[in-house]
Amino acid sequence: MRYTMTVRTNAAGEDVFRLSSENGDDFDVRLTDAEDAIALKHMFSEILSSLLRDKEVSVSYEDTEDYKNGMYKEVCKEYVDVLASEIESAKTRLITEGFIKADPSNQTVQ
Repeated sequence: MRYTMTVRTNAAGEDVFRLSSENGDDFDVRLTDAEDAIALKHMFSEILSSLLRDKEVSVSYEDTEDYKNGMYKEVCKEYVDVLASEIESAKTRLITEGFIKADPSNQTVQ
């Protein structure tokens, strides 16, 4: 499953990180709401579920040109980098624990 993360303003005028999947699902985390720290955990949980189901997950940053808050853009880029690293760590652990199998010929997951 491929995911794209952007930072944008939602319909309510709130700044959000938006995680979009290749199947068209969107998940927003409001950046100005302290309660949405839980939503970040939920987002990561959804990605891990995809990893178990699909055996391969990638997350990339996509710039939203009309969004003007440069600080949130930089935070989003950094979060995507950290998220990608966490996904790789989780994948390694899932292989080690036997939940998914690695393909030894090209080091991908089956």
